[in-house]
Amino acid sequence: SPYERLRKAVVSTQSTGGSSAENPVTGPIADAVVAAHNCAEAALRLIKAGNTNQQITDTIQKITDAFNTKTLEGMLSYEIKRYQTEGATDKQIVLNPSEAQKKEIKSMEFAVHEVYAMDVFVTTGGGKMKEADASTTVHKRSDETYLLKMKASRAFFSE
Repeated sequence: SPYERLRKAVVSTQSTGGSSAENPVTGPIADAVVAAHNCAEAALRLIKAGNTNQQITDTIQKITDAFNTKTLEGMLSYEIKRYQTEGATDKQIVLNPSEAQKKEIKSMEFAVHEVYAMDVFVTTGGGKMKEADASTTVHKRSDETYLLKMKASRAFFSE
């Protein structure tokens, strides 16, 4: 079927600040950037009908080992459906599963017409997240309807 070959991807990358053509990034940071790129490319090619989530986990593990880096432990990627931005499904991919996730996550096979949100985070450290003083704000659209009175509020919310 022609639809089996049709795949769309939204790809976002992180760049390193302070680098230029005259002052390129080198060493472990460059290794992490290249490893993340290669992991994302491998995942993009492996998410297709007939492959399994374990194949992606194993392939990304081999790539990060080759660059002496690690993916962040417990990062969860999942199947998404129409009008759904959160992973409320049992079809999940974990790149560096914790011990609890190894017991929970089941092996599954990808099917035609499935869409996945794939997150790849690579670090030169141990692969564990740690808290920092900086705060992060994540904006997420919900299905709630608001009756806004001000014209400026309605214009801002419709963007």
